[in-house]
Amino acid sequence: MKKKLLLLIIILFLTGCDATYYAEIKNGKVYESTNFYVSNLDSVENNADFFENPNGPSKSADELVEDYYNQDYLAYYNRSSSNQYYKKEKISYEDRKGLRLSYTYSLKDYQDSSLLHYCFDTVSVENQKGFYTIDLKDSEKCFTQDVYQMLDSVNIQIVSNEIIEHNADSVNGSIYTWVLTKDNPNQEIHFKIKADSSFLSSTEIVILIILVFGIITFIAVYKVMDYMDKKKKR
Repeated sequence: MKKKLLLLIIILFLTGCDATYYAEIKNGKVYESTNFYVSNLDSVENNADFFENPNGPSKSADELVEDYYNQDYLAYYNRSSSNQYYKKEKISYEDRKGLRLSYTYSLKDYQDSSLLHYCFDTVSVENQKGFYTIDLKDSEKCFTQDVYQMLDSVNIQIVSNEIIEHNADSVNGSIYTWVLTKDNPNQEIHFKIKADSSFLSSTEIVILIILVFGIITFIAVYKVMDYMDKKKKR
């Protein structure tokens, strides 16, 4: 299954000479959605299967997309026993055909994204003191896995209103963009985001219940004692 995802990335990145990885983060969830395109103008060499049949035969864009659409792609890296797969959708744009792979992760599971691991050797997502810190490093394999050497750059776009720290190359509203290039592939991606505050954790709920119960008990005891004190004075 890993080889199939690798082949998809290699072949469907070919024509645009660049690729975009997209993820939206909100309410403690990561909505990962990435498009892969192949052009009707691709050559026979570019459509060959480098691993199984490097010299051909060639396939049309429709045939190539259909082949890869019929495969399943694990959403979690290094979880071969998982039955969680990327959602697949056929897409088209101008003279290009392709697939969209998408999946929704919790922030704590985001570090297991298969797509992240196929570009970065180091993927770190840490939760400390109510903030998630995401660090992506060693991105050279984004380009070394492109056996046809046609991939020039990779744009990483993270969309969120909750980012409080980052080293993005550019920011447009809530869109944070990093550009990895073949000449400088090892740029580190770093950003910090607030943990989901929409819901209290189970520990916080227990503490809140104890606190509320303690306040109610204190008020009740105080009123009883005050009533007894007043009664004695009478």
